[in-house]
Amino acid sequence: MGRGAKIFVVEDEALIAMELVDVLGDLGYEVCGQVARGEMALEEIPKAEPDLVLMDINLGPGIDGLEVATRLRHICEIPIIFLTAYSDTEVAAAVADTGSYAFLVKPFKPQALRANIDISLERYAGEKKLREVNQKLLESERRFRVVVEHISDALVVVDCVGQITFANERASQMFGPLQLGAKGTRFDSLVSPEWRVQVNEVVGRLFAEDSGSCHITFQGLRGDGIAIWVEAS
Repeated sequence: MGRGAKIFVVEDEALIAMELVDVLGDLGYEVCGQVARGEMALEEIPKAEPDLVLMDINLGPGIDGLEVATRLRHICEIPIIFLTAYSDTEVAAAVADTGSYAFLVKPFKPQALRANIDISLERYAGEKKLREVNQKLLESERRFRVVVEHISDALVVVDCVGQITFANERASQMFGPLQLGAKGTRFDSLVSPEWRVQVNEVVGRLFAEDSGSCHITFQGLRGDGIAIWVEAS
């Protein structure tokens, strides 16, 4: 996204607002809305569905631009660039707290405005895509857990160093409570001592050769220490 993007302007000074609208048009953007007060911004921005908002911090009577941005975050996800006449560290910190993408100190050149808009749009698009990917991963993990928790076989997932990263309820019933993660239960602790070397070799070969799957029968240890025969694949 970039040229042709829909921009909403929130600026209380009429002359600056008019100039900003003209500059945005010259740069190839579409101005989809313009208001002068914070309350109006909260009403009109969600309706206009802009790609980005340019917002002055000081908006005269009523709520300021910082408050508008904070409230907007609970209504819709839109990147915001603040416009301000001040460049001190307090302003920068206040802007950062709202989750804003950038702020420009007035007066600014059209080239600086265009650069900040395009960078903000690209950053927002990347973050949106990442959120979507993460959501899909979470949904896939949820479906995986639902499936494996309801199968009758014991299932454990092991990482490349032999740590158990997942175990379903049947596995916990068979082998006892299993601690997951980097400092959790090692898979070979579920294997009888006389079988550990062989089992570790098979598991290590799976990861080294990326061969996908194998089938092995070995003697394991139940949670109460009793040896049992285990078929693993």
